[in-house]
Amino acid sequence: MRSLLLKLAYSNLWIALQAGGQALMTQAMLGLPFDLRACWLCFLWTSFLLRWRVPLIALGVLLFTIGTWQAHRWQVLWLYLFPVLTAVLYDIKILPARFHYRRLKDLTGVKSVVVAIAWSVLGTLVPVSLAGQGSGPGVYFLLTWYFAMFFVNTVYFDLGDMRGDRAEGTLTLPLWLGFRFTRVMLLAITLACAGALWAAAHSGLVSPAGHWINVLCLYQLAFVWLARDEETNLGFLCDVVADGAFLVGGLLALASRWA
Repeated sequence: MRSLLLKLAYSNLWIALQAGGQALMTQAMLGLPFDLRACWLCFLWTSFLLRWRVPLIALGVLLFTIGTWQAHRWQVLWLYLFPVLTAVLYDIKILPARFHYRRLKDLTGVKSVVVAIAWSVLGTLVPVSLAGQGSGPGVYFLLTWYFAMFFVNTVYFDLGDMRGDRAEGTLTLPLWLGFRFTRVMLLAITLACAGALWAAAHSGLVSPAGHWINVLCLYQLAFVWLARDEETNLGFLCDVVADGAFLVGGLLALASRWA
């Protein structure tokens, strides 16, 4: 089973399913009708953008093209293309070589912020736009909540790659703040997310499905807690457990509909 899950993670299918799961979470927490198109569009976008592995490029381009064509409404299309722009600004060296910072990736902590923004915007606003619902307090809350959760997720990956980043001279947040402080910060943010979602579901800002989905915060606390020190092997925890977090959230969203 472990080997199968790792193969799924390396094929990019795992993280693409996570994007579909996030769309289910948004629909459940905002009380939107189930719409498979939102899951499908998020799935197609992720299959292309987040893993640039050579054997998957041709398939990724095809899927991305199909997804873009299906997002035919302009208010959906710009959301669908937004993460592509962030990826270009993040990963491609746009400025000349004489500049020390030539891309967003060269700035400490920016990777986590860029990834969190891209996932938050796509996973929240695509389902909302397809449902024809305008923005409101619940939407703004989800944008913020998703951002915080994905920020924790991406910084967690940096915890697992401190040796490699140190060798490459890449100054990530864990290298800047230290392993222990970063770990405590991630635990604190996750606890804050749990409290915020409980309050939002209790007050009616989001639907009661938020109480079900809040189990995801316990899931995230668990894998962050298991990163005990810099010597801990986080390979499986990062590639499968952390990268599958919002797939778990999607299953919780489905469970809330059936409850």
